[in-house]
Amino acid sequence: VKPDVVYYTIMINTYCRLNNMKQALALFKDMKRVGIKPDVVTYTVLLNNIPEFDTKKEMKSLDVKPDVFYYTVLIDQQCKIGDLKEAERIFGEMIESGVEPDAAPYTA
Repeated sequence: VKPDVVYYTIMINTYCRLNNMKQALALFKDMKRVGIKPDVVTYTVLLNNIPEFDTKKEMKSLDVKPDVFYYTVLIDQQCKIGDLKEAERIFGEMIESGVEPDAAPYTA
């Protein structure tokens, strides 16, 4: 069985849950090195566990579009640090980009 994006994302998430961010990032780099393009789920896992990792810039360069789950993590992070203006800005960006919010962004 050849590893694919789902395999790598599950493994990255597992390392993150084990609080082994170094190994998660190493696996992410390996994924790209072997030619497997990360998807929005991969980037959402990284963003959720390693907030300082600049997922947005890399996603844009690979033409990976954020989804409602990705935006919800971004909004939640801003709310947790008390930056409600930035959370509102991100919510507006989500709407402008055509991503339809569900209940999650409203409760973040």
